[in-house]
Amino acid sequence: MLLAVAAVVASTGQAAGKGGLAIDPTTVARGATFELSGCGYPTPTSLSFHVVGPVVDYFTAGEPLTAADGCFSQTWTAWWSEAGDYSITSYYRDAKGSTRKVAVVKFSVT
Repeated sequence: MLLAVAAVVASTGQAAGKGGLAIDPTTVARGATFELSGCGYPTPTSLSFHVVGPVVDYFTAGEPLTAADGCFSQTWTAWWSEAGDYSITSYYRDAKGSTRKVAVVKFSVT
């Protein structure tokens, strides 16, 4: 299970025209859960996420993605107490073992 932050989605973006990334619901109370999801990732691969905020800057471990459609949906828990601007960036591992940046979602912790 991954842990993350509460959020109001401010903007999303894609790197290199690959998969997308979204947070739902758009407003989450601290301590509540939300869904982090995306599609368009190559498979099979592993996904990891870089989370940046006022008091955090960390990467999650790579998790396998084997869905033929290249989509995922994960429940995250909003555990940070610090309000402010945050971002989550998704990465995948290519066939040669290189890490590739895919998409960024920016949001605010409430």
